[in-house]
Amino acid sequence: MEDLVLRCKNLNYNIGYKKIFQNLNFEIFKNDKILLQGENGVGKSTLLQLILNYNKNSSFEFKTNKNQNHLSYLGHKNGYYANLSLSTNLEYFNSILNFPISKEIILNYLKLFNLEKRISDKISIFSEGMKKKVGIIRALISKPSLLLLDEPFNSLDENSCNVLTKLLKEEFQNSSILIVSHDPKPVLEFANKKMILKDKSIQYV
Repeated sequence: MEDLVLRCKNLNYNIGYKKIFQNLNFEIFKNDKILLQGENGVGKSTLLQLILNYNKNSSFEFKTNKNQNHLSYLGHKNGYYANLSLSTNLEYFNSILNFPISKEIILNYLKLFNLEKRISDKISIFSEGMKKKVGIIRALISKPSLLLLDEPFNSLDENSCNVLTKLLKEEFQNSSILIVSHDPKPVLEFANKKMILKDKSIQYV
């Protein structure tokens, strides 16, 4: 049987008087690469945020791996300290991981995304595309059991999209990935499953 990473069972969630999910059920297994799609407003981003805080909701069962960082998340906010330098940010986020990666791997990510010459600069002065790349690197360095990515290709140039696609395809075989993207083309290069949020529930296609 496949190794379970996350089970969602009978999730109900409202925002105000609006019901977002009703008895939502799904499972994510080891090494799953899942494209999550659905119309605007159905709750894709909300679902990723709920998974991020899985320990606050009894509908989620997360199977942790003692030899791997548990969870990493990239949302609409890129999750860094804008008034600090790029190097300070990455050194900090790497230092708080249970399993930090080497400086050489971080430097390689910076080179792949053409940021190695900006490591001493404050992120606040970066363009939107550069800020997105910082958020991506921040999320990737944990090499987690489950990687949650919400529209990671937004604001990226073509080369950076290709770099990200190649990294997820080749270097994250030991991670499960749940990714929201309105552009399915790059994701389908490595995804093995597709889930659609519709009518407050999950449909597999």
